[in-house]
Amino acid sequence: MRRIKLLVLTDRLSLRGGADLHLRDVLEAASGPGEGLQIRLASGRGSWPPLPGVAPIRVKGLAGALARSAGLG
Repeated sequence: MRRIKLLVLTDRLSLRGGADLHLRDVLEAASGPGEGLQIRLASGRGSWPPLPGVAPIRVKGLAGALARSAGLG
């Protein structure tokens, strides 16, 4: 079986917002057995309880405000 790698970027991980909860539900469903996905979740701030099959990565500055002429390095 071919392994698919998926990187998900988000500025925050909270259990308060609807979009955050929806993302968690989608990742939880995608990381189930037999899906063939290797999932990495990069976030700027906040945290969730760990999701099986999803490797969290903290990216400093991902949640910070950027000037229009600026960008992430």
